[in-house]
Amino acid sequence: MKRIDTSHLRPFLILTFVISWGVPGIGLLLAGTVPGFPFSLEMYTPFYYLAVWGPAIAALIVIGRTAGARGVRRHLARLLDWRLGARWWLFALVGIPAMYFAGALVESLLLGTPDAIEWRDGAWGALLFVFLMRATAGPVEELGWRGFMQPLLQRRYSPITALIVLAIVHTVWHAPAFLIGFASDTHFATQLSFPAALARFGLGIVFITVFMNVAYNATGGRLTSAFLIHWMLNGVYPWEGSADLMTGQVIVTGVVAAVMLLASTRKWLRPENAATAVVGTASEGFTIAAGESR
Repeated sequence: MKRIDTSHLRPFLILTFVISWGVPGIGLLLAGTVPGFPFSLEMYTPFYYLAVWGPAIAALIVIGRTAGARGVRRHLARLLDWRLGARWWLFALVGIPAMYFAGALVESLLLGTPDAIEWRDGAWGALLFVFLMRATAGPVEELGWRGFMQPLLQRRYSPITALIVLAIVHTVWHAPAFLIGFASDTHFATQLSFPAALARFGLGIVFITVFMNVAYNATGGRLTSAFLIHWMLNGVYPWEGSADLMTGQVIVTGVVAAVMLLASTRKWLRPENAATAVVGTASEGFTIAAGESR
């Protein structure tokens, strides 16, 4: 049985960008040249899922090629382990909504954003449905980002360096979504210049990378910690209307991320506490390559 090691980062990244950028790009090209070609990147459409699930699909392909079907099953089974501890359940289910509400208050009280807080009047069933649907999109990425890339990076680099590298890759991977959203004036920016919107976008990804990387190490490499946090970060909340709240959210999440970094540097971001397993255990022959275990 072959072992998954840091050499598998390159094929993972190549596949991730080919799937997430290349396949939808071909679809867009065909839509422009073939009349009636069914192409859409609207949320929850097939091409949308293909783009969003790129990191997960890439990780499963590499694991399947290396560790076989058994490795794929064990990697997917990690989504069934929800023993995260009360601290991380509270952070995700209470802390993240609280941060987002605080961000809306910053927008309303400090930045003067009109209608920053718009409480929904009814339609709670629709809100719940959208919230549940969000679990099928962005959080699935974590099969690739935290479940595959982070542990492999942490075998070669310190957790801090791995965090920076993953944040950069994640930001670049999101670039098409940012550019489309900025150009359409419906997402990521409504009143900002391109450089300001790009800086805000990049900082936001750095801050949420702190949350998920620290949680992943603190829970012993439990993939569901990143899945849950990503889901709550992508959630829809009853005070959100049409206003652009991202600046306030980035300010608040940045403060919390800074506090988390200071509190975690001496523990969960130390090399000896880094989670480095991808699937299974080292004794099963396909997790840690010789000379790479800590």
